[in-house]
Amino acid sequence: MDKSLFSRALAQHVPLDEPEINELLEVPPNPDMGDIAFPCFGLAKVLRKSPNDIAATLVSVLSSDLWEVSAAGGYLNFKLNREQALQSGLIQAMKDGISLEQSGAGRTLVIDFASPNIAKPISIGNLRSTILGNALSRMYEAKGWNVVRINHLGDWGSQFGKVLAAYKRWGNDEQIFKDPVKELLSIYVKFHTEVETDPTLLEDSREWFQKLEQRDEEALRLWKWFVGESTQAFMKTYNRLGIHFDHYWGESFYTDKIPPVIDKLRELRLLESSDGAEIVRFGDDLPPCIMIKSDGTTIYAVRDVATAVYRYEAYHFDEMIYVVGSEQILHFQQVFKVLQLMGHEWSSNCKHVPFGLLKIDGKKMSSRKGDVIFLEDVLNESVYRVKNIIEEKNPELEDRDAVAETVGVGAVVFHELKNQRIKEIDFSWDDVLNFDGESGPYVQYTHARISSLIKKAQFTPAQYLEMIDDDRSIDGVSGLEWQLWRELKRYDESVSRAVEKQEPFIVTRQLLSIAHCFNSLYNQQRILTDESDKRGRVLALVYHTGETLQHGLGLLGIGAPNRM
Repeated sequence: MDKSLFSRALAQHVPLDEPEINELLEVPPNPDMGDIAFPCFGLAKVLRKSPNDIAATLVSVLSSDLWEVSAAGGYLNFKLNREQALQSGLIQAMKDGISLEQSGAGRTLVIDFASPNIAKPISIGNLRSTILGNALSRMYEAKGWNVVRINHLGDWGSQFGKVLAAYKRWGNDEQIFKDPVKELLSIYVKFHTEVETDPTLLEDSREWFQKLEQRDEEALRLWKWFVGESTQAFMKTYNRLGIHFDHYWGESFYTDKIPPVIDKLRELRLLESSDGAEIVRFGDDLPPCIMIKSDGTTIYAVRDVATAVYRYEAYHFDEMIYVVGSEQILHFQQVFKVLQLMGHEWSSNCKHVPFGLLKIDGKKMSSRKGDVIFLEDVLNESVYRVKNIIEEKNPELEDRDAVAETVGVGAVVFHELKNQRIKEIDFSWDDVLNFDGESGPYVQYTHARISSLIKKAQFTPAQYLEMIDDDRSIDGVSGLEWQLWRELKRYDESVSRAVEKQEPFIVTRQLLSIAHCFNSLYNQQRILTDESDKRGRVLALVYHTGETLQHGLGLLGIGAPNRM
């Protein structure tokens, strides 16, 4: 429900501005009470009146042809004129389509997400950062932000010493050329198995990483090969998911930007020695942060500090968010604190967007042990299962392969985004591909059903605008129509809240609410009625519902097929 109509009216009679009123407005739990409620309790001290008296006084000055207003228990309840509100709203929707408030216009967001490790395939464990980051990027853009997407590849650090050491001992070029990333993962797993009985492997790995930092010719050649092969494999998966990045800048991109950071830390006397390492202490607030290890190599904390400095100098962002798992909460607290101690006021605009683990059958995955499920395999399996469902339910469907791809991939994405990000997720095929429940296929099927109705009715927005009479109100708006319209009017607000809280599930839940309301209308009320006025109104409402579902699925990174 568009709150601005009510906040503008209230702002003329209460000592609050429109944004403050917007925060206070509520949707009553029972639609019979009204469409929007304003609590008067917060005004009691200021106006020195009881909430009931304040509400009663406001009733007398807020009467309008647009709504009925009443007072109850310290609340001011507005009940819209349904016929007038729906008609004016549909006219605007048929003219403008989906039009979201551009609250981010002129502002820049830098978003760091996905960030897989080189020499390892994208696993289902990488899914959460990838999908969450893509959805947030799209939602920020929809609200007018200039969005810079960065894939901070894990292409540097001590693990590459392990990969190089493993390659030198067990690497088989013929096998690597056949399937580079999976073969590199295989020898990485072998390293962690063998090191338990051969500790000299650890010393080898340290030496190889030191060579890499010292720009040893062979180490660099092998490393560049690993990076190139891995990036090509990643891009294939991202293309399938409809994800793009403005930059594939790994940790290595920032290595030459680290010395100025170290110099600045020394200049500010923030670095101190501890058992041969160099650290930054924070007092009692946080544990100390290691910047340089005792062997002289850098650690990813100092690389992240240098990264943040570079990004601010490059983009002067208004906000920078890191979509990274909750196990890194302490790390980002330390990085942001170091930036603050260095005098970077913009550090307060850096935010960590954490999320819980994704488990399979209740188990956490580990690339060191080889307990990984490749994302490409999961997407393939989902598409295969959808093809089987199509064969059973609708074998005559045109473009079955394309529809199966859209629905299968969308099902995996929607499953990731339908709950609060901080919650752990246990991947279940029964939930992912439930066409009748809270799933991507359910919302996609609702959109396909709407597309079929609109095609059968040969409805167009222009047709509706030609037949509608602005001066003549419509009659007989049903409770089902009104409930669907209320949910559609909440869509823009759901995107705003998702951006504010960095929670895509808010939009996902709103799409499910819209789909549920539409299907109730579809099952209980005749849509293709012979009454021309009612038919036009209901079809305009259905058309706008389809547009909203398509737009919302797009924000999640999911396609909306017209047939299923």
